[in-house]
Amino acid sequence: MTLDLEMPRMDGLEMLRQIVRRYHIPVIVVSSHNEMGAYSALNALALGAFDFVAKPSDAQSGGLEQIARDSRSKSR
Repeated sequence: MTLDLEMPRMDGLEMLRQIVRRYHIPVIVVSSHNEMGAYSALNALALGAFDFVAKPSDAQSGGLEQIARDSRSKSR
């Protein structure tokens, strides 16, 4: 499963905690390139995330193909 850490209603790290605790499935988190995103990605790994991929700068305009490629390569 992929999980964006920047969500509108719930903190992504809290969502990750719930997923890991309840479902025990591998989670690849999506995080921005900035300092806060890197900090959140490291926290996510400590909470049980399988791995993380960087969110491309053009993600808002539909540039999500890179996330899909990165996630597929990490989940094999």
